[in-house]
Amino acid sequence: MIIRIKKLFAKYWLITLLLLLSILPLLPASPLIQHTPPRDPGIFLYIGSRLLHGDVPYRNVWDDKPPMIFLINAFGLWISAGSRWGVWILEVFSSLAAVWLAFTVLKRSFGITAAALGILSGLTILLLTLLGGNYTEQYAIPFQFASIFLLVEAERREKAWPAFVCGIALGFIFFLRQNLISVGAAIAIYLVIRSIINHSWNPFRQLVIIILGAVSVSIAFLVYLAIQGALPGFWDGAFVYNVLYSNLGLLEHIKALGDTLQFFGQFSILLIPLLVWLLALVLLLLHGTSTTIKILRNGLTRWILLAGGILFIVVGFGANLLPGSRQGMGLLKQAAIIFGVILAGLAILQVLGFFSKFALPRLEKITYQLSPASASIIAIAVIWYPLEVGMVNLSGRSYLHYYMAICAICTVLYAFLANQIQRAFAFRNAGKVNIFLILVWSIGLVLTLIKNPINSMRVMYTPGPENSTQLQAVRYIEANTQPEDKVLVWGAEPVVNFLSQRSSPLRYPHVYPFYIDNYGGKALSAEILADILTKKPVLIIYTRDTPFVNITSDHTCLMPAQPLLAGMDDVMKAVCSNYHYAGNIGSTGWKVYHIDN
Repeated sequence: MIIRIKKLFAKYWLITLLLLLSILPLLPASPLIQHTPPRDPGIFLYIGSRLLHGDVPYRNVWDDKPPMIFLINAFGLWISAGSRWGVWILEVFSSLAAVWLAFTVLKRSFGITAAALGILSGLTILLLTLLGGNYTEQYAIPFQFASIFLLVEAERREKAWPAFVCGIALGFIFFLRQNLISVGAAIAIYLVIRSIINHSWNPFRQLVIIILGAVSVSIAFLVYLAIQGALPGFWDGAFVYNVLYSNLGLLEHIKALGDTLQFFGQFSILLIPLLVWLLALVLLLLHGTSTTIKILRNGLTRWILLAGGILFIVVGFGANLLPGSRQGMGLLKQAAIIFGVILAGLAILQVLGFFSKFALPRLEKITYQLSPASASIIAIAVIWYPLEVGMVNLSGRSYLHYYMAICAICTVLYAFLANQIQRAFAFRNAGKVNIFLILVWSIGLVLTLIKNPINSMRVMYTPGPENSTQLQAVRYIEANTQPEDKVLVWGAEPVVNFLSQRSSPLRYPHVYPFYIDNYGGKALSAEILADILTKKPVLIIYTRDTPFVNITSDHTCLMPAQPLLAGMDDVMKAVCSNYHYAGNIGSTGWKVYHIDN
């Protein structure tokens, strides 16, 4: 038995090591270290706990995310009898599954060493962006790799079931968070292009089967919500609210994209994939030289290049007109203008016949062969990367955990880079090249972690404060209320409700919808007012990060200075009429209002 275990370890030692390393980014998120979950994970935990008490998402407890993240949290809390450890265990299983699937896909395309180095790079990005864990982006990673794995299986086996299951994986991604579906869009575009280039209906058939798989998941979720009477609330929260929340103009989205590229420039581990993507694009074009030549000879190409050139030039010069933009010609603005000039110049060269007379005859002699196993992965990655970066910026807000969404595609690009380095030095001793590559790569990742200004390794693995404002609020609630009492936390900290096991009187665990123009209006204000008056929360804790009524110690009632939504002033007046100021909590000065006896 011991000999058999030793043989298995000798055979699978690398994947075993990677699986163990995949747990390291999650250690700071364990309840042992993280005493108070961050804001969004706290919302998911609270909603998950309410589902275990019989509430229905959107109908009884609302959020702007699709339902899968709430079901994951509910299941995690269920398996651990309400403890956060169950959710953390699901995070661990999610990370293990992602690493296993990534290794399975990447070793077949790029080799074992390149796959391992790509996964180590992805885990490093995950460590830098996890920020407490239990985010939608985190749970999507194994489904992203599963969809790629199943697509490759569908192409290799030429059977329908892997494509159908691929669609199921993509459907789960969509119901985690809508803007994480970039990998699905990349797969769809890839299959359509393959169908056109190869003059074959087979890739298109695979796409139809994938869509059927995704639709089956959608039907299952929608039927569940419809049976529970939650379908209107789902549409209202996951789509209507998000459209209003992300209601930015074109220039604002372009500015957000510029901010992302500037952010990448500060961290080499995020900037390198952009450069690798450009390399992959060039090599993919050289791999399909005949197709590239057809594109360059097409008359429509010149107009596309010219339009793209003009767009980038306008963006480069027009960025200074954006509100709040830094004036002058920074690196990104200069790069946009230079890239625009290059595209416009290529359009002019095509008009002058440069490609057909000089470039294309020489291009026909240049080829770069990618292996069949890697060509499809690289083709998908080339499409996937810009889509993922664009989706990260969809809301125009650059929260750090949003960039967790690019972990999977960056893992693929890093594995491709390692493979290309191996290929470039193939004439030397392969074993020595691999050892040197692993050594240099590992040192680079360690330096990235040491020098990274966002996260300090010492702070990350140090237990959080046991006297945070949230925990002080929890202790105050437990000392001054009964378990059946309602407690309203006016802000975005339902983690206080979760940790104190006191439910909110409102359907909304956070108050951001109350301050979105054109959302809810008088009907929303009337619902809030009715819930406060009928369910009578014993305490109202005001976290002071949104406009709210200010009741002073001498019973003076000060209305918010900011304009309120229609009907919201009645809510404020009701609070003033029925509650009194009872003191502050914590260093941030959360205000406590007690109900009048």
